[in-house]
Amino acid sequence: VTDCNITSALAAFTGSGYLRSSEIRSQSGQDPPQCEAALCLADGSKVENCKVFALSAKLGVQGLQGCRFWVCDSAIVGGIAGVYLRTDAQVLVERCRISQSQMGVSARDHSRLEVRDSNITGNSICGMVLCGSSRGWVHHTTLQQNKQDAVAVFDQAHVTLRGCTLEDNMRGLEVGGDSTAVV
Repeated sequence: VTDCNITSALAAFTGSGYLRSSEIRSQSGQDPPQCEAALCLADGSKVENCKVFALSAKLGVQGLQGCRFWVCDSAIVGGIAGVYLRTDAQVLVERCRISQSQMGVSARDHSRLEVRDSNITGNSICGMVLCGSSRGWVHHTTLQQNKQDAVAVFDQAHVTLRGCTLEDNMRGLEVGGDSTAVV
């Protein structure tokens, strides 16, 4: 999918694919949200240079169970989570801006997350949440103006932060529930 504008009350795209230079909106004008995610990505999917608006979806970009996917040079706005990883999913997020979600990025249940050169800002709860034995590596990323934690790890999760900026959040890093962090 290239150079498209897609607006849908339900998921704008579900499956394995390459989305490039497109604007994707999950928008129905109804509350509560009408669908799970604006993008439901299966294994091998790539989102490049896109704008994703989760206006009537719970999630912006969702990685389905066990899949590996890549999101780069994109903006993700809204949703309970901007990027959400299900069980055993893996994602590389590069040069993205994730904002106006409750949680910018949420990884759970043995998922793997790598974020590089991105900006996670202005989310209503946390910039990033890792739980359920998930693992995260965050490099040269700014997490700012998130209402509670910039990064929260709990329930046996782990995060490594390198060269990151955490500013103007209620808390920078919260670690609990047998979890670990390397900064």
